[in-house]
Amino acid sequence: MATTTIPQEAVPQHHFSERMTGKGQSDEKCRLRTFCYTKYIVEINGLLLDSNRARIQDTPFQWCLQIVKPLQICNPLMLEMLKRWLPARVMQRCIPLSYGDISMCLGLGVFGVDVEFDKNICGVVGSVMKDKLLSVENVIHVIKSLVEAEFVDVDNVCRLYILVCFVVLYFPRNSRTISNIPFSVLDNIDRLSTYNWGKAVHTYLVKSLSRVFLALGQAKICLSGSTTVLQIFLEWRLREEDHENEIIRDALQLGDEGQSKKVHVDKKAASTQDLLKKL
Repeated sequence: MATTTIPQEAVPQHHFSERMTGKGQSDEKCRLRTFCYTKYIVEINGLLLDSNRARIQDTPFQWCLQIVKPLQICNPLMLEMLKRWLPARVMQRCIPLSYGDISMCLGLGVFGVDVEFDKNICGVVGSVMKDKLLSVENVIHVIKSLVEAEFVDVDNVCRLYILVCFVVLYFPRNSRTISNIPFSVLDNIDRLSTYNWGKAVHTYLVKSLSRVFLALGQAKICLSGSTTVLQIFLEWRLREEDHENEIIRDALQLGDEGQSKKVHVDKKAASTQDLLKKL
């Protein structure tokens, strides 16, 4: 089978250092907030009809249909990754985060037209949500009404489903209302596969990482972007011995197989520093 090589110059790589660098970045009291609330995707998946699923299956976001329970994000682990984030290539020992990693984590393509973000709601989605407060809860309410209607509007259910996925998985941010999202691209569902979604998710996440990295040391920081990618990415990068560590297994929900036979660790009492020592 032929393989496709992505030109390295076309795929910028940003990095995490393999070890903590510098001093003065210890933040025992720092709290990190993330915004990947995939419970909403699980809720909608329980509402969809076969016709809705078939339509979504033809889009680049079909993987979301496989989410049967909320994806848990370990914020203390995300905070440690932030401390290792390198906005530029400034160290020799580093771990790259590339478009390819986004593709492998979320099943998105890394070729195509750049995705344009719209500051305010527009297009077909704007018409469907006219005169309604644009929140995730209200979008789900509209999806439910469309699914229960006598004549199901399959395309609009698909549009609103993907919109929710944008807000809670691919481009999540700290906001009660939905804005700065690719609304207009949802007008033509059949063209969604022509866009470079891997690059869009990567760029959005990298900008957030670099911005939040500068805020380390504050009492409370918010990380936008797909933190789900970071957690999956970290699991891939774990060393073989890390998979046997009970603290990391608990944080990443690695399952019961191959658990360490060492003395039980009180996970609730385990500090962030204990976790870091094992990475």
